[in-house]
Amino acid sequence: MSLLLLQLRNVGMHLDWSFMEDVMAADPRFAESSEDAKFWAALEGLAVGDPLPADLPSRLYGRCSTVLRCATYIDRVRPFLEQFPREK
Repeated sequence: MSLLLLQLRNVGMHLDWSFMEDVMAADPRFAESSEDAKFWAALEGLAVGDPLPADLPSRLYGRCSTVLRCATYIDRVRPFLEQFPREK
């Protein structure tokens, strides 16, 4: 069990999923809904100082699709690798 899942369990957040299961990309629980896509678009459009949505914690940690979205680091790593190639 990941540290994040342990922390969420310890603060009493109910999760109806676990990465202890055999998780496949085709699992429908990991599909991003149109509602989720709208939420992320609205979140990306926030300006500095805008209030964060009240349901942000439950959306970040309570949905399988969001956990996978947040765990995808390539869009953050790619610009770094463009400046600092692996050969260096």
